[in-house]
Amino acid sequence: MSAFARVLAAITRRFHPRGTQRILRLFFNSKKLRIKETIKYGNGLLINVDTSSYVEWDIFFRGQYEKKVVDFFKSVLKEGSVAIDAGAYIGTHALVMGRLAGETGRVLAFEPHPDIRKKLMDNILLNGLNNIKVFSSALSDKEGKTNLFSYNDQMPDKGTSSLYELNNLEKSFEVQVSTVDKVAADEGLNRLDLIKIDTRGSDFPIIKGAAESIRKFNPSVIFEYNRDNWSRAGFKWEDAKIFFGQNDYALHLIGENNLTSITEAPTIETSHNILAVPHGQKRP
Repeated sequence: MSAFARVLAAITRRFHPRGTQRILRLFFNSKKLRIKETIKYGNGLLINVDTSSYVEWDIFFRGQYEKKVVDFFKSVLKEGSVAIDAGAYIGTHALVMGRLAGETGRVLAFEPHPDIRKKLMDNILLNGLNNIKVFSSALSDKEGKTNLFSYNDQMPDKGTSSLYELNNLEKSFEVQVSTVDKVAADEGLNRLDLIKIDTRGSDFPIIKGAAESIRKFNPSVIFEYNRDNWSRAGFKWEDAKIFFGQNDYALHLIGENNLTSITEAPTIETSHNILAVPHGQKRP
């Protein structure tokens, strides 16, 4: 099975018509397929994947994770840019950010789970990206210590962890917590072009903890809205609308092939990646 899957993946990374993913899940889902391999990732990068974890399985068959999000990175980041990746996982976005920011740019990557952070650091080393600094702390709206809830061995998405006790997150351990504003001050940032957040519920607390940096640097912000996860953290869609409206930002839903303006959307029912950009900034 593994040999055939490798041949098939070489094809699906180049040609991936609608419906391909559904067929692959049926015959080669992450519970059945266990391949550890280094593959080409995006344009000129490499990444280590283990197909027993769903996101890495997805990369194995697609060759890129969240292509529309990555396309936006390419429109915003250039030599000398500074970006923050909150919930960096194994480097799915941080690697691209680091390549785009170049030798004079900086990427601050936050991954509090030690096992996942080791994979992140290995992938950074694999690509020789010395401009990425990895932090073991989580981000939120205040400093301190708290528990990080983590996946169990039976979960297909072994990158899942959260500061909130979500379904199936059974393990927990203490982690240090900081804020974007504190990190920006400690690191002496004089610019911030992009903040990307994917943290299973901490997205809006991180945004709150970045309020000063957002007002000062006007970065683009990409975050994940999930109604259930946000509710567990004590927030709702209206909170994001109010915050970004007060800071003169426009909101867009990132679809698979396009961006849809949702600045005035009363609510969002399902999980989506959201792009917030300052009004007047050219939309990609």
